[in-house]
Parts: sequence; structure tokens; C-alpha cells
Amino acid sequence: MQKPILKSVEKVTDTQYTNMYLYNYEYNKKLMPYYVTSRRKMTKQNANKPVADAVIVLPYFVKNKKTYVVFIKEFRYAVNSYIYDLPAGLIDKGETASEAAARELVEEIGATCKSLIPCTTLSYVSPGCFNEGTVTFFAEVELDKPQQLEDGEIIDLHILPLEEVIDFVDNNIMGVQGKMMTKIFYYKQKCK
Repeated sequence: MQKPILKSVEKVTDTQYTNMYLYNYEYNKKLMPYYVTSRRKMTKQNANKPVADAVIVLPYFVKNKKTYVVFIKEFRYAVNSYIYDLPAGLIDKGETASEAAARELVEEIGATCKSLIPCTTLSYVSPGCFNEGTVTFFAEVELDKPQQLEDGEIIDLHILPLEEVIDFVDNNIMGVQGKMMTKIFYYKQKCK
């Protein structure tokens, strides 16, 4: 199968966290414009380079031989609503995905990371329009610090025993990766 040829990349917007780019492709001798949202400065040269931009972390802890999962309830401006999800955030320049995951746990839920287990390598949330690459982790945590939220972050914790998480994710609006990670974690724990 023939791959479309990227002819040029033009920046359309100029904002702090994400920008829109016009990718001009040629396919079957026709010019095909395509709009892409990115967290990175995109060029024709780096458009094909897979990059991890962000992390998503499923935090859990064990208390009295019972496993608990820590969800967050966060106001998400893009959907103008509170939704439940897992802690997540951008990987800062010079930071590894593991370092970003541990930092996000401190910031969003006030937790020390006791162990970090990769769940997925680089994956994309919505590759039809957004090239953000994410890496996901399971993290055993200790809730022992105050949250360190950034201006505009509105986050509350929602802690559930493992036995209740499937019903919870099935009956609440969450990001798709958070739902899938929770189900994977649940079934991995039940298969031990």
C-alpha cells in the first residue's frame, strides 16, 4: 500500500500547550491537506518521529491486605465538566517518562511512588487528530504529601477498593486510556 507523502507543514496557531498544524500530503497525485494538533513544534523533518509527550499513571496501595486504586476527579476545560480519571501530565524537557510519572503522583495526588511498573510503551490517545504520545504506568504509592496543584488544576481524590473499580469505570465518564488501564490492572490483580 502506498504511503501519502508529506510535502509541507505549516503552523496555524500559537498557544502555550497545543498548536494546530496544516500537513500538506500528496497521495495518488492529489494534494491532501490535513490538520493535526500537537504539543511539539512540528516540522516536515520531525513529523514521522514517535515521541512520548505525556504519562498516565494508575496509582494503587495495599492496606490490611486489600488493594485500593486512586482515581482523580478533575475539572477538564475541554469538556466543560468534572470527569474521573487517572493522574497524568506532560513529560518536562530533560525528564524521563518514569521521572514524570513520579512527579505527577506528587503533584496531583500527594503520593510517594514506591514502585513503578510500565503498562504500555508509546501509544496515541486520538491519532486521527492529535499526535500526543503517551506512556502508561502502574504505581504502588503512599499517600503522604499534600497535593501540589498548578493554577487552574482542580483535582479531588476518589479512592476505591479493587473490587469496585470495574463497576466504577463502566458507569462514569473517563478517558479511554484510564478506563483500559484500570481494567487491565483489575484483571492482572485477580489472576495473581
